[in-house]
Amino acid sequence: MNANEIARIAAAVNLLRPEWPTESLQTFITNKLGHRPYRDAAVALAWIATEPESKTPARVLEAGPWWKVGAEEREPLRSKRCHVCGDFVPGGYHRQDDPCQGPPVVSRTSSWAMAARAELRPSKVIDRAAEAARRVEEVQLPSEERA
Repeated sequence: MNANEIARIAAAVNLLRPEWPTESLQTFITNKLGHRPYRDAAVALAWIATEPESKTPARVLEAGPWWKVGAEEREPLRSKRCHVCGDFVPGGYHRQDDPCQGPPVVSRTSSWAMAARAELRPSKVIDRAAEAARRVEEVQLPSEERA
């Protein structure tokens, strides 16, 4: 946690328990809870501050249900397509260590245009004409026209 987060938690707990001075709370949080996530420390201290049995904020250091409140089991993020680059990434958003590379480069010639050009190549046209000529030869003319 940073100093600003620690000061906010200390001020909030002081509002709940005015007999616990803000400066003392800041020192306690810095020394004893500074390694904890902001949300977990805030929830645990709010729990402790609202219990009448708590005489000092040091009770939060004991094992208790206040540490289980902030820890929820989350469903793992499923990979979704990034709306910018199309890659599959957890949740559909890139992390800082895996930045988005931007939209994919699309060639000026689309795939359908390339396919149309391939169909119109001279070699293809000649092959099709030859195939049509063979079919015409294979078709038998009526017997009257043969004579």
